[in-house]
Amino acid sequence: MEAHGVPVGHGWENTTAEIQAREGFKGVDLDGFYDAFIQHVCCGEKSVRMYDVGSLIDSLRNDFAKATLPTRLPQPKRKAALFKANETDPELLCVVSKPDGLCGVFGAIRTHDQQTELKDDQVPEAVREALPSFDELIVVRASKFQSYGAIWLPAKGTVVEIRADHFVGHSLESALDFHQKLYEQLHAKSGSKAIVAPKDVFPAVKNLYGAVDEGIVMELAFATTTGSVKHERMRSKESLRKEVYHVGGKEALATDIEPFRLGVRWSREYLGTKRYNVPELHLEGSLSMVGSASAGLTKFTVRKAANEEDYNWVRDKLVEYL
Repeated sequence: MEAHGVPVGHGWENTTAEIQAREGFKGVDLDGFYDAFIQHVCCGEKSVRMYDVGSLIDSLRNDFAKATLPTRLPQPKRKAALFKANETDPELLCVVSKPDGLCGVFGAIRTHDQQTELKDDQVPEAVREALPSFDELIVVRASKFQSYGAIWLPAKGTVVEIRADHFVGHSLESALDFHQKLYEQLHAKSGSKAIVAPKDVFPAVKNLYGAVDEGIVMELAFATTTGSVKHERMRSKESLRKEVYHVGGKEALATDIEPFRLGVRWSREYLGTKRYNVPELHLEGSLSMVGSASAGLTKFTVRKAANEEDYNWVRDKLVEYL
């Protein structure tokens, strides 16, 4: 927002007030701001799966390229409309053409289940009497949200990416369901009866952790030959690779650790300014994948990508260490 002249306040409500106070959006680069929004829709906070579709890539490119769609995304639904709406399957909203490929943007209404604890004074007396004795009461509140997904078709190569919105705090099951629905769209457009399996990205966990000068490791889960399982997170900006307790623990072992879950970030200059962004890559494997010939970690998550360049940087780093 700041990069394109949009006034920013402290928090969303103050930002809205700042925007409303500026008559006619004077000084705002609206085209640039819209392009930044599209980049976020295509690349921001995404769970990603990669599919090598081989010779099907040409028919997919042709199908997306000839789609008759608006050149801009429709406005997102307002809160009141979302509350009344039903969940929907992903619908192709627009196709963004770039020099390096095509991005089909899909929209859907999804539901996020959030657990909330009710305090005693929030539970009516009649409800307390009707229920058996309890120490705490947890309710599930289902809230609907406007969700976007993207299918990326590169201009060169045959590896297609399916990118599904996956926000912090949202369930993995919800993202996987959205992934499957997006793949069904891809499969239908390919015209093929063969199911393509997503690429296994588990080898990147160990390889990327082992590249000692690559990024800042902020989260790591691993197994040791002594039979223990560790899950470490860094609260500071330092890398776990260099953290004293982590280094000391490794040195006490006779063999190497076996990482299966990794979070790493990079510091990148933003749009030629003095500001820096820290896009993150999360590879959320499980202990059962250690030592497996086909681990089956078929997705990765990219967070805090400010734009397409950030996303591509993280994705390319992942591919480099596969």
